[in-house]
Amino acid sequence: MQLQPPSSNGTHAAPHIERGAVVVPGPTPVQSQPQRPPTRFPEPLPGGGGDDFLYTLARGAFFGFPLKRVVPIVVVFIAVAWLLRPLPGGIGVAGVLLAALALLTLVRALAARRHYVRFAEGPLAHAGAAITPASLHPNDKVPIYLWGELEVQGRVRSFAALPGFYRTFATREHALIGLVVSVQRLGLARLPDMDAGLWYAFCTPEQIVSLRTGTVLWGKGRYPAIALARHTAPPQSKGRTQQRVEMLYIGTREAATLQRIWADLVVEQDGALAAVQAATHGSV
Repeated sequence: MQLQPPSSNGTHAAPHIERGAVVVPGPTPVQSQPQRPPTRFPEPLPGGGGDDFLYTLARGAFFGFPLKRVVPIVVVFIAVAWLLRPLPGGIGVAGVLLAALALLTLVRALAARRHYVRFAEGPLAHAGAAITPASLHPNDKVPIYLWGELEVQGRVRSFAALPGFYRTFATREHALIGLVVSVQRLGLARLPDMDAGLWYAFCTPEQIVSLRTGTVLWGKGRYPAIALARHTAPPQSKGRTQQRVEMLYIGTREAATLQRIWADLVVEQDGALAAVQAATHGSV
């Protein structure tokens, strides 16, 4: 994403009257505007591990076909072929294949409910004292990694370890922006091309249900993180307002970066108390 610079069109003063004659001034030199540097998203986190594997199975595609459909079809085909042909093991092998498929489907569904990440609650790393609540400047963009549901143009998808930015507008609405790039995953699949681009989650202070600090486990690494529970924008259903709580996990490579986000998030909360809890919470 690259911010567009403000218009650099020149301006011309209105004609003025001098001794009854209209004098039209010459063109005003165009002032060169400094170019804003392009937005550079953080490098992806190293993958690997069970959660990355399950996430790839759920969201990845192989030659355009979703893996979550391809894998069951292949396993069922092999199981049926094993039954129909006189191969060693017969019904036993077919049963093992189908049981493994059922177990994999169950494990993947459970992982999807926690957005393919393991969160351990604990204090903000290296926070030796209470963090003072402080608002971010509206132009500040803090690099992060996202786990949870993001949206664009009415479409909602669940993503894991998505590189992005955290920012807060002048209205104090928080924005979580993630970038999806269709790159190869685990050597055989990639995220669908139709999902490539920017995805968003917005959250006002009034929507925040809870904030917890800790670490997320992804691949072979552990990263400082915040678990943010929020009410979604309430849809209208049969004349009654309904809400549901969604969880977002915000991770960073450095603890100091996460502390900036925490300090901004707790401005409208019970700031002093929340800051003390973040610094003094016992380790898990």
